Amino acid sequence: MEGRPFVFLGVNCDNEKETLQQVSFRQELNWQNWWNGGSSGPFTSRYGVKSWPTTLVLDANGVVRYRGRPGPEMEQTVEMLVRKAEKTGL
Repeated sequence: MEGRPFVFLGVNCDNEKETLQQVSFRQELNWQNWWNGGSSGPFTSRYGVKSWPTTLVLDANGVVRYRGRPGPEMEQTVEMLVRKAEKTGL
């Protein structure tokens, strides 16, 4: 997706922020990760996350277009949204 209008973000729901830092370092995560402040923080509340892992794909306007596990349907949704963003200049 390099050079395309796409952003990948992670949200960590561990109770301690230090856990996010340790996991990011140990697993060499190369994407932005936010700490949710535990399992009932603002992200999980806003998007109704009840189990982990949960994958959400949001469009350029922040509307959830996919919710579930990674797989072909998620990949198709991402590709469709990226193409749309490239055509419209979002």
